[in-house]
Amino acid sequence: MSYTPIDSLIPRGKAAFVAFAVFFALAAPALADPAGQASGVCIDATDIDHTHVLNNRQVLFYMKDRKIWLNTLRNTCTTLPVQEAFVLPTGFSTFCANAQSITVLNTRQVCLLGEFTPYQKPVGPS
Repeated sequence: MSYTPIDSLIPRGKAAFVAFAVFFALAAPALADPAGQASGVCIDATDIDHTHVLNNRQVLFYMKDRKIWLNTLRNTCTTLPVQEAFVLPTGFSTFCANAQSITVLNTRQVCLLGEFTPYQKPVGPS
């Protein structure tokens, strides 16, 4: 049985820690956003007044301050237009583009939030 003094392990431990820290610092952006897009806009959950499903890829978020955000989902959410109801995960105070998901009620299909962009209601014919 061999004995290694504890102080001889500390430098190796520090080196390993530094190597892992550098690896994760460099890999974090790719891990957080595999599509290479910036996370962009975050909206405050308490500022959401209501939502409206446009289709299987787009949801409008109506805010209490009358702003409207369009979220274009990262994946096709086939059961969303039929159900027209979804839940946002609890425990989050903000919802950020490309960082969270919604779950369709009844079918439990998980759909990934995409980019939030400002939305203007189309002007109808006069």
